[in-house]
Amino acid sequence: MVTFMALRMVREQILCEPGQGDERRVMVAGEVVGETPALGFWVRLATISADDGQEFLVVPREEQAPRLIRWEVIRNAMNAMVFDGPPTAAQAREFGFRPRS
Repeated sequence: MVTFMALRMVREQILCEPGQGDERRVMVAGEVVGETPALGFWVRLATISADDGQEFLVVPREEQAPRLIRWEVIRNAMNAMVFDGPPTAAQAREFGFRPRS
């Protein structure tokens, strides 16, 4: 799953933290691990990163519990895409996936 949204929205709606009015556009990507009908889907986040490369997700994916992303958050996001598997090399370039350092 890949979507782009304001960092404020990510913090408030996905990470359950104060959003502090930060409207920078960030990429949110992760693996969909389940769905709760009429509510949203559960995602194990892989990255939350800005166009300048700054990462906002500091907990390694393997140590994270899945996060609920409500359908209304996705509907209000700039766009969202769900892939059947890991992104291809072309998709990784297009969406800005970067290997973890």
